[in-house]
Amino acid sequence: PVYGSQSPDWLFKNWVDGTPSLGWHDTLCFLSLPIILIISQSISQRLLTPPKPAEELDEAAAASQQIVQYLPIMIGFFALNVPSGLAVYWVTNNFVSTASTLIVKANVAKEMEAAGLGSSAATAPPPPPPPSQSPASFSEMMA
Repeated sequence: PVYGSQSPDWLFKNWVDGTPSLGWHDTLCFLSLPIILIISQSISQRLLTPPKPAEELDEAAAASQQIVQYLPIMIGFFALNVPSGLAVYWVTNNFVSTASTLIVKANVAKEMEAAGLGSSAATAPPPPPPPSQSPASFSEMMA
């Protein structure tokens, strides 16, 4: 319930004897969409982000990945401050885009296997570069 004010005051202020101003039933109903949004966003993020071991990440990438993990909570907080129709749109878009992305990935994987481009060929490391020999003199380097 935004009702003209863009803040979560309806949730945090005007409590009477441990009861929110809207009552427990209505408050829990309004909180259900942000909670569903946080859960669906977290699941979507885990399904669509390719896994990388922590050993392979440099310091900046590890910090960035850790920040991105808190993004669903921030989006859930934003859902408290906007009309509930926007939260419904975010949840619906989350489900539809995650499902369509997973379907496309599955179809691409099938087509690649059918074409003989299996995942083992795609994940094979490139051969190491040939060892370089440094020139002994300037004339050898220019030759």
